[in-house]
Amino acid sequence: MYIEIGFNNILFIARLIKENKLDRTFRTIITGTGSYIPDRIVPNAEFLNRSFLGKDGTPFEKSNEETIQKFSEITGIEERRFADDSVLASDMGARAAENALTMSGLDRETLDYIIVAHNFGDVRADNPRPVTFWFYSESEQNIYKLAAHLNENGYTILTCEKSFNGQFLCIAERVFCTTEEKLNRLWVYMQILAEKMGVTYDGSETRIDLE
Repeated sequence: MYIEIGFNNILFIARLIKENKLDRTFRTIITGTGSYIPDRIVPNAEFLNRSFLGKDGTPFEKSNEETIQKFSEITGIEERRFADDSVLASDMGARAAENALTMSGLDRETLDYIIVAHNFGDVRADNPRPVTFWFYSESEQNIYKLAAHLNENGYTILTCEKSFNGQFLCIAERVFCTTEEKLNRLWVYMQILAEKMGVTYDGSETRIDLE
């Protein structure tokens, strides 16, 4: 039996247990966990020379020192870890898996299968890949204005039309040689651009080429 966990489902499970309609036998246990933390430490001070922009794309009025200090007070983050360009998501996953195997004491040859979940997969710094961006709006004028802007800036417009739900959809694509860190910055840029153009940015995706 598989039940997606949510508040209502938890109440449903509790009722089943109370009515003795749910088998309480545990068939799955966690025998080991593992993690990997990159060696490169990036403190907040490294962002002192960066540009911080508001939702409208204009620079913050406060100094970078004040912005970084406020960020630290709100989040408690003083530093983060960055992986080098030579380290891929699969590399970090493999190292974390090694630690999990060590903790569990299991023989890797006894594993039936391995489940891997990821956002972008292995994004190599020198590996060009197409990234697709999705936008929608109730305004036909705004969505065509956005499409024209993206087309002028090197993006390929895959579609720009009225969708089945009555809203206007724009899908654009461009090939990038980039790391996941840079893709995240690009996501922020698209959010700002969408607000300027009066449309909604609905996310991006990139194709994973299996070798």
